[in-house]
Amino acid sequence: MSPPKTVLITGCNRGIGLGLVKEFLKADKVTKIIATCRNKEKAEELVDLESNSRVKVLELDVSKYENDYKDFIAQVSDELGSDGLNLLINSAGIMGETQSLG
Repeated sequence: MSPPKTVLITGCNRGIGLGLVKEFLKADKVTKIIATCRNKEKAEELVDLESNSRVKVLELDVSKYENDYKDFIAQVSDELGSDGLNLLINSAGIMGETQSLG
């Protein structure tokens, strides 16, 4: 199986999401990586990767259910053009109410 050409990864300000962006940058056949984070100002390492023309960082807060995602979808569509999206990795997480098991 060949690697995907276009990738969108959520939750990229640190941890697994940021690591995935770095790994996909090593794959020459990946032409576009859209990486999301809640706040670009708090994602310096991710934003630094945007110096590579294959990386585009977009703000997205998946914990805000009231968000209107139309603008985000339009931004993604503009970035990808006719290539479309080949792979979506949802690495963003939210902390909800905690419950004890006992």
